[in-house]
Amino acid sequence: MQRRRSRTSRTACAALLAVFLTACSAPPAEPEETGSGWGTWKLGAAVEVDNGTGLQVTAEAADGTSSTSLLLQEGTVAPPGRAWGRGALTPVGPVTDITVDGDLSGPLVIAFPAGDGSQSVQPDEIPLVLRHDPEVGWYPVAVGDPGGVADAERELFSPHQGGRFDPRAWFGEVVGGVGRGLGVRFDPPRCADGAPPWAKLEAPALDVVHTCLAPNTDGGRERAEVRLRNNRGVTQEIVVPTGVAYAWVDGQSDVVREFVRTGLGGGRDIVMLAPGQEMTVGFDRPADGGDVVAHILSAVPATAILVDLITTLADLGQGSTSSLVAFVALAKCSKALEWIGQVPDGLDGIRRIAQTAWDCVMDVAGDPGKVGSLAEQVVALEQGVQQVDVRSDWQRFGGRVESIQGRLKLLAKMSKIVEIPRLAVAYYELIGELLGQMTSGTALTDTTVRLSPPPAPKPRRQPVTLDYGGGIVGLEPPAPEDDAVRFLTDRLGPPDDVATDAMCEMGAPAGKRYTWGNLTVLVLDDMTGYPAYAEEPSVVGWEYWEIKTGADRQGLRTTDGLGLGSSLDDVMAAVPDGELGEDYGGTYYRYSSGDLWNMTFTFDMETGSEVVAISSGAGCGE
Repeated sequence: MQRRRSRTSRTACAALLAVFLTACSAPPAEPEETGSGWGTWKLGAAVEVDNGTGLQVTAEAADGTSSTSLLLQEGTVAPPGRAWGRGALTPVGPVTDITVDGDLSGPLVIAFPAGDGSQSVQPDEIPLVLRHDPEVGWYPVAVGDPGGVADAERELFSPHQGGRFDPRAWFGEVVGGVGRGLGVRFDPPRCADGAPPWAKLEAPALDVVHTCLAPNTDGGRERAEVRLRNNRGVTQEIVVPTGVAYAWVDGQSDVVREFVRTGLGGGRDIVMLAPGQEMTVGFDRPADGGDVVAHILSAVPATAILVDLITTLADLGQGSTSSLVAFVALAKCSKALEWIGQVPDGLDGIRRIAQTAWDCVMDVAGDPGKVGSLAEQVVALEQGVQQVDVRSDWQRFGGRVESIQGRLKLLAKMSKIVEIPRLAVAYYELIGELLGQMTSGTALTDTTVRLSPPPAPKPRRQPVTLDYGGGIVGLEPPAPEDDAVRFLTDRLGPPDDVATDAMCEMGAPAGKRYTWGNLTVLVLDDMTGYPAYAEEPSVVGWEYWEIKTGADRQGLRTTDGLGLGSSLDDVMAAVPDGELGEDYGGTYYRYSSGDLWNMTFTFDMETGSEVVAISSGAGCGE
């Protein structure tokens, strides 16, 4: 066996458990030498010494000679504080450091009786031997029967401490702590300004959860993030809606989240949110379609109550793994799984749930094999590793596993002390009001998130092409007024102006003028005598003048590809058979093949080289 030395640390947490024993180790021989107090003993035959206050250490050298020594000295680590065990632990004597220099024939044995020699043993007091781990803190490595002796075979010689545990005082504090949770409230989560405008949050009417909406641009992608905090002193079940970008829970890894979904949620995406615990749910913007409405529901069904009760029972002052103990214990307990989806009916329902919680714990705590497996699984979840890795790396994970085992073994020793009906009454007083606002299958609160997709892109309008004879490509001339207005509105939008006094601004003939930007369409009411007769008001001409808006934002073109801004050379090249002339309006170029099959281009008065107006069909001479 390798030389082992003690380790010391000033870290203090707490947990419980007994030790993994080396199956092939022979027990130490009967002691041939005894001693008391601090000092060094040479080990030959087995030696039993104590620290002067009842903590007994028995060891034997591997070779039966005096080449191995045992040193007991006062430790430098602070003893367990009042928070450990809810004040029910009485440390006896100082912390003891144990150092072995040499090889031992087997595990060293540490024992501590319920009485410390100066006081009588109390019938209900449970003797403990606690060990201090630098990472885990204090936890029991040996738990004796009430009024008896606690002993353990040890191969880890870090600081140890003897103590007496009063289970009645502990349970009284458990019940009192449940009662004090009634008025517990927490601060709202903090959300940065600038939540995406496409996401709207409708907070629940009840303040059992706090909510707010924040932006999240991690990874360069804008998301809306809802933050929730449990605002009551009880665990709540949160149902995460489908289709979210992510859901994160403070203190719970993705591995733990998956375990809760499969082990407690039956595949539903649920979160067991402890009092004051915060979580976030991220949403992407919908790509298209209508608004998307998501509901984040909270409730206190039987499963959440079971988690709450086991967490409370398993917490001896540390609590860092208590909820994980509850998750794993419930997932392994068939009685608990029968409660999934149910809401308890009054105090009687809480009594039955409380009894189920205790039965689930005792089923594990009373079986050494189940205790070890559960502890390994809890550590694996906590550390994000496989259970086989925990089992194979004892140096790294041993203290964590022992702490959970010891906690459960201590609970097993208190089976005759814990009064489940008393605990149920206290818990019902805590949760009864919330249960009164729920019925089976309904939520306690509904946090609603409304997500709006980007506005649908405006359909690309088809171009408008101006044609000879006052026509427009796509309309058979002379186009009926209603058909022409509908056609142009589809492509250019509603007209900017409609003049109904006459076709021309001078007041005749009877008709209308529809204007879209630079384009004005002329409608004649009475088509009698018109070269192309029609029985209803029809389009007989159009004008496209830059002067109407001062710019060519529409960019309309003729069938020859000409438009405002075209040069005289371009016009003459595209329409070679036209006539170039001058009048009071300046230079113009007109093409006509008879009747009204014409088109006139008017050029700027300064240079006479750039088109500023085009007209076709019947005109008004303006």
